[in-house]
Amino acid sequence: MTPPGAPHPANTNCATCHDAVLTSFDPATQTAVWKDRTLHINGQIDVKTLTCTTCHGNPITADPAPPLGTKGETLTTQLAVGAHQQHLATSTWHRDVQCTDCHAVPTATTHANGVVDFAWSAIATAMAAAPNFDAGTATCSGAYCHGGTLFDAATAKTKPVWTQVDGTFNSCGAACHMTPPGAPHAPDPNCALCHAAVVAAVNPVSGAVTWANAALHVDGVIESNKYHTLDGWTSPKFLANGTASANHHGFGYFLANHGVDDKGVACTTCHGADYGGGVVAVSCNDSTINCHGVNAATNGTNGDWHSCNFCHGNATQENPPQGVADESTNLTLAVGRHMAHVTASATTHTAIDCTRCHTLPAAGDVAHTQQYVPTADLSTAGHHGDVTFPAPSAAVNSTGAMVWDVTAVLGAPVAERGTCMGACHSNGRGGAPAVTPYWAGGTWTAGLCSNCHAATPTTGHHTDHLGGNGFVVYCTSCHPAANTASHVNGLRDVLATITGAPYVGAITSSRPTTGNCKTSVQCNGSCHGENHNSYCW
Repeated sequence: MTPPGAPHPANTNCATCHDAVLTSFDPATQTAVWKDRTLHINGQIDVKTLTCTTCHGNPITADPAPPLGTKGETLTTQLAVGAHQQHLATSTWHRDVQCTDCHAVPTATTHANGVVDFAWSAIATAMAAAPNFDAGTATCSGAYCHGGTLFDAATAKTKPVWTQVDGTFNSCGAACHMTPPGAPHAPDPNCALCHAAVVAAVNPVSGAVTWANAALHVDGVIESNKYHTLDGWTSPKFLANGTASANHHGFGYFLANHGVDDKGVACTTCHGADYGGGVVAVSCNDSTINCHGVNAATNGTNGDWHSCNFCHGNATQENPPQGVADESTNLTLAVGRHMAHVTASATTHTAIDCTRCHTLPAAGDVAHTQQYVPTADLSTAGHHGDVTFPAPSAAVNSTGAMVWDVTAVLGAPVAERGTCMGACHSNGRGGAPAVTPYWAGGTWTAGLCSNCHAATPTTGHHTDHLGGNGFVVYCTSCHPAANTASHVNGLRDVLATITGAPYVGAITSSRPTTGNCKTSVQCNGSCHGENHNSYCW
């Protein structure tokens, strides 16, 4: 047969191995051009010493990779040649490719059977890749080397054409994967953040890469380093013994750094706008991995991180104490006099709702933490920066608005900090209260009338009635006794019918806007011998 049967190679190019006997052989016509016919059928096999470059490649350089092909092919557009040299050339941006990545290097001449034998290496099949070569379309697909296992395989050029060697399929950041790769890879183009052993830097404009070690690129291993190096990052918030850790990342790190990590990247970039996992699929609200889900074992007395009392307050209340950095006394701005406000007084005010001083954020919204400055004492003005006074606080019984001044201090070192003036804390008519109400530190005698206004007010006709003109009228003659329902309620509470005691007579009062007195109480009737008719206070 031509060629002889197995184990002879199925190659009809007889002159390749028997060049001492034949000059050429035409398998179509079965015609031989003899070089020395006397060596044919002479009792011995006249075959030259064979090497890999005997049939293909360059015998001068001992490079077995085409060109030349086994049939003399020299063009990259021919399958036998294609991108052999582009693969095997020394690379500046990836591990050097070996012949064994695509072929098993033969040890016998039987491989010359007319079939291209692929034997994919551990590199080509890394990360469960399944490489395949389609001779009909001359394409290689599914190979690890060409991004077959990466996230954006559909958009990158991960199916290179073997016979197209114009650089289309070897551009870093566009061929195997984008820069950065698609989701769930973190959407940060600074590769060096996580792959410092491989990449030194990436130009964000041109995409040019400075390699730390290019040989580690496309080597079948994901060389990644720990992304975060967060000082003060301790997890979980509650330690094994149940005590709170002040260095927990949500407190000592996250809030202090305003939701930005040590690389200057917003935490939401990777973990999602709601911190539910995002592109890295690492949720900050996942009880199964002991983060911030509804898991008493990891959250201690606090609940789901979307609830207000995850950061401040305790199991039964959302307001401090404790503060977001575990502050527990009113000598810190985070705590201050929260409890004094939200707890009803026996004589001066009802329980004040959080919305009187804050616009409450929606569940899961952490944007309101961005201005927070954690403080252990009053030496630094730490605050959320979200103190606002929605109605009716802005004009409670006052012509002025509430003004919160966190920078207001008294003493050196600072003994008091933060004033809240106007409306609730006023003389009752919009003026400053008698005692400055400091939010943190200082002293405040609960229930003392003279905190806000003088025992004998000088507004209106108070002076005339409380000792002036020989009259001594008691506060309770005209006003109901101070109680949680009628005091600091946004109204000037005056009895509808005033006895005038200890003087004879009765008088009826009317609220502002209901009579002729638009800015004061209108009195009608008689008291202590006086005749009141549409009398404005």
